[in-house]
Amino acid sequence: MGRIAGRLLMAIGVIHCALFLWWGRRALVAIWQDGFFNTIDPHKDRQMIFWSLCFGVLAIFLGQVVSWLEAQGKRTPAFLGWEFLALFVVGGMLMPYSGGWLALVPALLIIIGSRHKRRVSVDAETDAMIKEGLEAKGAICCFCGQGIEPRDSHAGHITVRLLYPKDQKAAEPSQELYCHALCLRERVPPNTPLVLEVLDN
Repeated sequence: MGRIAGRLLMAIGVIHCALFLWWGRRALVAIWQDGFFNTIDPHKDRQMIFWSLCFGVLAIFLGQVVSWLEAQGKRTPAFLGWEFLALFVVGGMLMPYSGGWLALVPALLIIIGSRHKRRVSVDAETDAMIKEGLEAKGAICCFCGQGIEPRDSHAGHITVRLLYPKDQKAAEPSQELYCHALCLRERVPPNTPLVLEVLDN
């Protein structure tokens, strides 16, 4: 949901900018011909084009942030969706025949996506191994410190290989740790290869 919302926000921002660049092309040329610096006020047409383009650019930036959050395995907070919803409903009521209603779609997607639980997809063999280890050890997440239930679909398993100086020997060269897979995904760089995928229900 969140990724779709982010892409829609970016698309709306691009379309918004493209339309106002075309509709305001004469005002933009006049701004350039007047020397660019301090050429907006007191011209109402130039003010409208300036703030309209600012809105489009900010929509693109915000869409990038939403997409980045989702790529990190994090949910976009619901309050952002509600704030967007309120803003564009009021805007739509003031200007019923505008394209502002389109922005209701990403706002609703953010709200819905924030309410959905997430599941982690791993292969069946790995899933069985994780649950067997959890039943035997009653593990806790090595990241958040919370307990992990054996039937928890968000459980993950890490084998940490310990590196020692050459003059030291270790009784255990590796250690097995358990974690919530979402905790792991949030704490490692996005380009780190992991055999799991965070999915929306």
